[in-house]
Amino acid sequence: MQDFNEDFMTQAFDQAFNDESDQLLDKISHAEKRYQDGEEIGSGGMKKIVSSFDSFTDRELARAYPLSDETKVDNFISEVRISAKLEHPNIIPLYDIGVEKGQVFFTMKKLSGCNLYDLIKKSEKQ
Repeated sequence: MQDFNEDFMTQAFDQAFNDESDQLLDKISHAEKRYQDGEEIGSGGMKKIVSSFDSFTDRELARAYPLSDETKVDNFISEVRISAKLEHPNIIPLYDIGVEKGQVFFTMKKLSGCNLYDLIKKSEKQ
């Protein structure tokens, strides 16, 4: 890991405002699809979670969709809005909410490791 010294800060600032920034802005403003979904990570409650890549921020994240058409969209959106207001180390940060092809979704930080269900099953075996 690099120290946050003056050289590092100068280099980071220069990279943020180089000639490529115009190209990146053009790429973002003309992007047809911001998120590219990957494999399903899990599901439960009223949503399914898939691995996704955000081309605007150039990072991996998780994207959640309602599990079915029967899921109440109002309840789904309410959960997102409530969760987005919470800040705690044990609550996953939410990034975005939107609609794509008539399907509501939200994005959040992608975590690795095992889920709570797996941890409970593992502890029951011990």
